[in-house]
Amino acid sequence: MTSQWKTKTAMTNAKRYATDENQPSGGAEELEKILLSNPDDSMTWVRLMAVHLHGGGVGRARAVAEKAIASINFRLEGQLLNVWSALFNLENLYGCDVTMDKTIERALKQNDQLKIYQRLAKIYVTSGKREKAEEIFEKMTKKFRLNKSVWIAHMRHLMEDNRHKEAQDVMKRSILSLPKKQHMEVISRLGQLEFQLGEAERGRTLFEGLIDVCPKRTDIWGIYLDCSAKSGRVDETRQIFRRVTSLSLSSKKMKNLFKRFVEFELEFGNDETVRNVKQQAMNYVESQTMM
Repeated sequence: MTSQWKTKTAMTNAKRYATDENQPSGGAEELEKILLSNPDDSMTWVRLMAVHLHGGGVGRARAVAEKAIASINFRLEGQLLNVWSALFNLENLYGCDVTMDKTIERALKQNDQLKIYQRLAKIYVTSGKREKAEEIFEKMTKKFRLNKSVWIAHMRHLMEDNRHKEAQDVMKRSILSLPKKQHMEVISRLGQLEFQLGEAERGRTLFEGLIDVCPKRTDIWGIYLDCSAKSGRVDETRQIFRRVTSLSLSSKKMKNLFKRFVEFELEFGNDETVRNVKQQAMNYVESQTMM
């Protein structure tokens, strides 16, 4: 469970708390009592913010957030980030561009900038502000261009937005910025995203390019096989299995591949295809004993 999900859930639960007839009439007061003994608990601060928001007290909710930021131990980064996320959500829903920008500026000065940008991107995406999210992703890829997770997150955002060509462009830009040893992983991730969110054929093209360059990278073959099988392309997946099991690989890798091949045929094939794969595996074992 992510901290941001917890923050959003806490605010939702707090609204229920505020309207629950079985709860004490002084909901805010009860939460304040809890905070007296545990001022570092970000979720309680967030619940208190939500209680005030439910009553229309946007200003009071802001004041609670500010008090939380001042009260929580500065070493508890995660707890502080939860409060900043709640404050971002508040400004995103009830504030304006000016108040949001000022809040972001302060947060960037006081926290890990990458983590702030990542939370902002999620908030904008979740609230349907795709252009705002795109601005954040662009800032991240410029400021943290050596961080592959930033590029991958940007590609996912674009793929989820049905902007496949732009995702390809981001992948190409990432290759110009990232160390060469990370190129295959980024391309592989875009291939996976194409299978999941775009066109399986584009994903297949990306993986075929990878295995052309590094035909013995069984980790890439494995991801390719998973994506192809999950997309329902049974015949194509079977052909991929046949290709990889015909390579000259270590006996350990071949054993794992044949095991996966048999499992695939048990699920998607028939008695004949299962027998064929088992026979292929036996032939391989015999060929190894004769060497």
